Amino acid sequence: MDSSGLGESILNTLFISLLFIKLRMPDEKSFEYLSAIPLKYSLILQAPPLSLQSRFRTSFNPNLNIFKHFGQSSMRCALRISVIIPMRNESANVPPIAEEICEFINRNGWMDSAEVLFVDDNSDDDTYERIKSYSEKYPFIRAIRLNGVSGKGAVIKSGIGVARGDVVVMMDGDMQHSPKLIPSLIKPITEGDLDLVVAARVDGGYSPYRKILSKAFSWMFNALFGLHLTTPNEGFKAFRRDAILNLCISANGFDFDIELLVKAKRMGLRIGEIPISLRSRLHGSSKVCTLKIIPLFLYRMAKLWPDRERRCA
Repeated sequence: MDSSGLGESILNTLFISLLFIKLRMPDEKSFEYLSAIPLKYSLILQAPPLSLQSRFRTSFNPNLNIFKHFGQSSMRCALRISVIIPMRNESANVPPIAEEICEFINRNGWMDSAEVLFVDDNSDDDTYERIKSYSEKYPFIRAIRLNGVSGKGAVIKSGIGVARGDVVVMMDGDMQHSPKLIPSLIKPITEGDLDLVVAARVDGGYSPYRKILSKAFSWMFNALFGLHLTTPNEGFKAFRRDAILNLCISANGFDFDIELLVKAKRMGLRIGEIPISLRSRLHGSSKVCTLKIIPLFLYRMAKLWPDRERRCA
């Protein structure tokens, strides 16, 4: 056996050994051992980095066919889709959005290749109980609840940590985003052209005041960080999960989207957008308070602009 063949055999042995360590030790210790695995193997296991473990605990996904992904790009394989929907006091919106997305998945035959993660941010109403009832009815729906009010960013990060999909879609839980747009959103990713896709809002039905603020923010954000996105803060996005796991995002609120895009660009990920039309919120009121969100966005951009958060602590 030549030296290259011997080296590959050693790596294969190391991979199998560490895989069994992962299976037997689903805690912080296993992640310390797995940090030694070469990149092409660590992406197969899809273990979240230590920077994300403070928010959640993830174990190895037994349903992932690791040998199907071994030694090749996952873009060439049949991809699994994880849809993450953050919820906070959205009890009235749970039935319509759950019914709509279930009908969409069934109609497109995605029952075995997609999952829907409703992540409840410790709602005061019966949002979680309603989600739980749908998870008992549909096997591809998962109900997750956080302890304490953590914020949209924390909800999304928790969902990413336990997601089983190769491609993650994040969408709002107020019925403004239609599941019918998911295929268009993920198409550039499944075809291998992009790593992260942002929905570009073309007719949001906002008041003139909100439109002016949105355009001003988008202009400032693009100018500061060298992007060309119509609505960078739009909550309808899709991305490759393995590409996002190591971005070390610290934002736990609505500024999550800002940090996600900036750090994705700095990591060299391919970012693009597709135009969408938003629907009106069906029930309830928006959780976004303009007087609070503007200072939060400015604070996050001020921290990111001088590149002080590029590296994890």
